[in-house]
Amino acid sequence: FSGTAALALMVALCVAAALRPGADLFAPATLFTGVWTLCAAIGSIIVSVQQSPWNATTWACVVLAPVAFWIGDVCGRLLSGSAGEALPDLPRRIAPWPLRPAVVAGAAWWLAAFALSVYEFRTLTGGIPLFSTDWERVRMAGSEGYIGRVIHAIAYSGILLAIVTQVALLSQPRLLCARTVPLIVLWLAALGLAALWGSRHTLFYPAAAAAVSFHCTRHRLGPLRIAVLAAAGFAFLAAVQFLRQSAAWSSQEDVTWLDVLRDIGYAGWPPILAQVHQTVAINFEIFRQLTETIPGLAPYHLGAFTFHWLHSLLPGAQPTLAQWQNEFWATGFHGSLTSTHMGPLYADFGIAGVVLWTAAFAAVMRCLYVSLRRAPTPAKVVWFSFFTTQMIVMPYDNTLVKLATVLSLLILWAGITAMGGRRAEPPPPLTARPGSA
Repeated sequence: FSGTAALALMVALCVAAALRPGADLFAPATLFTGVWTLCAAIGSIIVSVQQSPWNATTWACVVLAPVAFWIGDVCGRLLSGSAGEALPDLPRRIAPWPLRPAVVAGAAWWLAAFALSVYEFRTLTGGIPLFSTDWERVRMAGSEGYIGRVIHAIAYSGILLAIVTQVALLSQPRLLCARTVPLIVLWLAALGLAALWGSRHTLFYPAAAAAVSFHCTRHRLGPLRIAVLAAAGFAFLAAVQFLRQSAAWSSQEDVTWLDVLRDIGYAGWPPILAQVHQTVAINFEIFRQLTETIPGLAPYHLGAFTFHWLHSLLPGAQPTLAQWQNEFWATGFHGSLTSTHMGPLYADFGIAGVVLWTAAFAAVMRCLYVSLRRAPTPAKVVWFSFFTTQMIVMPYDNTLVKLATVLSLLILWAGITAMGGRRAEPPPPLTARPGSA
């Protein structure tokens, strides 16, 4: 199986998508193909001694994922009745989010999340995770039981509050004025609370969602700006991971994390570039190992991991894919192994699972996108930006199979409703431009 030919095919898909007349680079299929191809190209480069050349199954899944996404995108066009339709342009301004309920309900949301965060910091993590050097243990700490999981989801929801608040802010006619000051303060407070949890994603998700929301409400971002934002996102994730790993190795007197990177194959690499490659490549490498384990050494799990958000509600301990991998491979690692969005799907149903789930998600994303383009509202921007961030991290992990994400969706729906996001009326229909999609 020619990896070079596979990557060439994926690059051709990206170029074809970007060069279509009136193409929106934030359209789901276009954005996914671009992000996926970039990450796959990085991950396929063998640098670290922890990597091995991809087998045929890995290559097949990596190539079929964007193909399945485009097939699902076509299905979404049919489901939404938009096949052949010239969608209205994205507006430069949408209906404003009502300020008073946004600030009042948002403040109540923040207080609840802050109180529960303090509770978890004192009872579970033994301190604020952001300032802990034992970050791997702290980030894996979680409440037990159904009530405990809900408590953790609310405590962790500063990310969601930031996403909602920034859409409410972007929808206002003027971003900086006396009326928007309370909203700006609330947004900064939500980001601060999210940052206390010490994870890369607590700030990456709001930042990525902000770029999507800005594109949908204020100004369409072109290829150059998107490339700059992508580079900044990669650099941020890599820098935070490098700092966390460095802190974890700080107790070693004679070995640093930079020494470890050099020893595993990154000698002569700038630290940030080494961390970018290591962060992206390791997820594809774990997926490769999974393809050599299932079905050769272990059977398919037939939904145990894809539907873990549902299985985890059953009595007894229901292991995640990462926990199963740690136990089966006897890694001795107490963290979470991530194997891109394909890991749980392949472990359950093989290549067919990767193709069908990716296509189904693409159909949902296209329906959301069409609904947003036809009648843009603040609530639709929130939902689209949230799911787009989930899509962007698919080369890293499949968060959509986790109970925490399902709880986040419920919290997000309640927050949008309480903050008045559903009250904003869409503007009059916009003039369609031929070829817009």
